[in-house]
Amino acid sequence: MLPNSELTTSGWWIGRELGDGRRAEASLTRNELIELWVKASPSPKPNVKHFAEDLAKWTSELGTRAWVEELTVPEAARRMRQGTNQTAIGVEIWDMVCGIAAAYGDPFARCSADVVQNVRKERPRNLPRAMASAIRKYEDGPPRTAARNAMIGSEACGAVVSSRGHADRFVADAEPFKNAIVASAVRAYSGRLVDYLDRIADVSEQEDLEILSAAIERMTDEYGEPDIADRLPTVEEIEFADARLHWYLDQTGIAATDSEIPLVQGSNLYTTSDVVGEGWRRARRNLVRLHIDEVELTDDLVVRVYKSNLNRATQDLQRKVFKSARQSTSPEAQQESDHASSSVHSIGVSLGYRGVLMRLLFDRAHAYVSKSLIESNHPWGGAFDGPWPCWEREIVLDILASDAQALSDGSVSEIAEFVDRGAARAMVRHLFDIHKPTNTLAPTPDKSITLVLQLLQGSLAMAIGDDDVIGSDGIELVGHKAVGQTWAQKSAAVLQDLRKHRRGWTELTEMNR
Repeated sequence: MLPNSELTTSGWWIGRELGDGRRAEASLTRNELIELWVKASPSPKPNVKHFAEDLAKWTSELGTRAWVEELTVPEAARRMRQGTNQTAIGVEIWDMVCGIAAAYGDPFARCSADVVQNVRKERPRNLPRAMASAIRKYEDGPPRTAARNAMIGSEACGAVVSSRGHADRFVADAEPFKNAIVASAVRAYSGRLVDYLDRIADVSEQEDLEILSAAIERMTDEYGEPDIADRLPTVEEIEFADARLHWYLDQTGIAATDSEIPLVQGSNLYTTSDVVGEGWRRARRNLVRLHIDEVELTDDLVVRVYKSNLNRATQDLQRKVFKSARQSTSPEAQQESDHASSSVHSIGVSLGYRGVLMRLLFDRAHAYVSKSLIESNHPWGGAFDGPWPCWEREIVLDILASDAQALSDGSVSEIAEFVDRGAARAMVRHLFDIHKPTNTLAPTPDKSITLVLQLLQGSLAMAIGDDDVIGSDGIELVGHKAVGQTWAQKSAAVLQDLRKHRRGWTELTEMNR
């Protein structure tokens, strides 16, 4: 059944208002067509954002299928999967795209987007606000991805794009497949919760951990074992995906791109080199996941994955630039910025904030320092014999708390700045000279300052997982690469630093008991 007879009328989009206020013309982009489709599609329908994202994914997937090309023409299939932000002419071609969207893309997208409602019913209750907020992000992206993958790859979930017959069977009656699709989505969600539980096990209250564990156990009983496909990849898997990706980058010369031209004129927040790096990082992560899932990394698939991730990286970083500009020019933001600046400089540290990083990093690191038995585990022999925490711990907690308060929601300082000892050492020495502490854990001023830096670096390194670096937020953690350095080398260097500081943290808090 067609989603709306109006959407199959030739040129139905012409004259409709786009999100930027323009009126659509006969020539438009695929993504503009999807935007207008979602607006005009009849209710009830899923969350608009989820619907649009899933319809885009399904349109791209359908565009790769030979049977879809046979139903239309090669150009229609190409527009569905490539150049999704390129304006193209030809109403008759776009009509064909709409025909496929109406017959298959729309019902597939509604099904995969709808699983979010099922997943939210499984949300663990009675968790602290911070923990509940942290896991909420797992309720839409991973489950929808799992639902789409199941619908594509599993007969029990329809194998919906395997042939026209499979697609028609699903559209005619999706009910026999929905339980299996929802189960795959919930398993993806519970898998993310398992990973989150592992991360917070040492820094959270036992009662909260038991609530989370009980929710995972309940979902396992009903839907099956959590999906752990999102595990960290092996070295061999990463190397294989790297080799496939570099095959394409070397062929096109993209690997040699090292331009420091601003992404948006007038802003130095990101450069074109940053975009290439972020596109590489996202494509690499996706290729590794596909390889883990035993999907063959064909030449065509590698090209499609890189180009789609590069386009999204460009759009996402541009949005961050514009968002940062809007925030910095508003009177309220200016006041907050002034306050933040005074808060940071009052402790004598300049950490070069980007306005778009994960604030959660500070909270995690603060928790590690707060709950670790540092006083009795230092490497110098005798413990501090006093009633209060040592000065070194107090200073690290103050730095983490002050920096967290100085940041607006959703931002955190660059990891590179925290791992760099240069400015931080001078700042800590200045604080030591001012405070003249008598409750230091270390026996000398130099060793006391060193301990502060080790605790600061170690707690931040513990708060960042390897998958954070290779994941979608990697550009924010890795920062700029050196001239002549590849993004793989830059990411590897950051991971090496993080692992070194994690070992240092373990030595300070566990191995010297």
